[in-house]
Amino acid sequence: MRLRAPIWEPSIAAALSGEGHLNKTYELVAPDVWTFSDVASTLSELTGRAISLCPTNELQHWIFSFLRKIDTASTSGDLENLLGRPLTTMKESMKAYVGQ
Repeated sequence: MRLRAPIWEPSIAAALSGEGHLNKTYELVAPDVWTFSDVASTLSELTGRAISLCPTNELQHWIFSFLRKIDTASTSGDLENLLGRPLTTMKESMKAYVGQ
């Protein structure tokens, strides 16, 4: 599971300003799909506490309304290829938020 890297990274701009990118389309999305259950599981692992997903009806309505508008299953290796490195994993990205 990996999270999207900031698309303002200078390495992407440098890669795209080189040869061979004219008229090409790239999907700047994560290479893997992750779910809310994956997030809860990763938080449980990082905090040492059992964290479960218990959405309320209001929250579910908001989330599913949002998710219907975007393609949550879209994955691509384009971002990693342009960066020339793997994206930061979800677990590594979440460590800062749980004080690790």
